[in-house]
Amino acid sequence: MPAQWQPWLSRQIRKLEGQLGFDLFVRPTRHVSLTDKGVRLLERARIMAREVAATNALANSLKYERPDSLCLGVPLYS
Repeated sequence: MPAQWQPWLSRQIRKLEGQLGFDLFVRPTRHVSLTDKGVRLLERARIMAREVAATNALANSLKYERPDSLCLGVPLYS
């Protein structure tokens, strides 16, 4: 990640932590790690991300699925 994004990312994480009402990360010095609550939330977020990907894949496959009906063309004046 480019260094210029660091302040923006830090602000976004702090904003999310404010909305959640708890810290996601332990920030003792230069090392950053997830809190216990952060780990639990990450586990759930990964499950949700997999479900979203599976739902998108299903939607894409349904878009190209052929209907179970047969369409016949008939000349107009037959």
